[in-house]
Amino acid sequence: MKGGDRVLLLSCSVPPTLTGAAVVVANLAKQFSREEMVVVGERPRGGPPIAWRREWPEIVSATACWPLAWPYRGMHWWRALQFPLLLLRCVRLIRKHRCTAILVVLGSEVFLLAGYLAAVCTGAKLLPYFHDTYVENRAGLSLWFARWLQARVFTKASHVFVMSEGMVELYRAG
Repeated sequence: MKGGDRVLLLSCSVPPTLTGAAVVVANLAKQFSREEMVVVGERPRGGPPIAWRREWPEIVSATACWPLAWPYRGMHWWRALQFPLLLLRCVRLIRKHRCTAILVVLGSEVFLLAGYLAAVCTGAKLLPYFHDTYVENRAGLSLWFARWLQARVFTKASHVFVMSEGMVELYRAG
């Protein structure tokens, strides 16, 4: 990225959520200033307070988290219902903060789709980060959608970040 560029980091898991992805997002975001990045994700549910310095990127909650009292199996649909709001908020934040790139962490295909469409709508560079395989973990209709989305994400992406050399080889072979 050039000086003056601003990145919208999009991930369903953001601090202070206690997940591995949220820790990775926090560690990455701390390397940037408020003028260089804005972090967007699900509103964390409670959790311990975190030490988040004023100079680090702002964390914006774009969607509501899954209610703890509900069974886990409906979480995908909960996120899907909030998709229009997520996309609108991403586009608004990209324009407001003049973001030139979207770094989207694959943790939820709804967030991956929102990042892809926000890049299409705004002209921002798309930088997906696959810390796990996507298409390879789907079946049935979900597999069809995953193939459709992944192909478009890879075509639109300025660069694709992956977790390991094994994933580089997998995607190069595909």
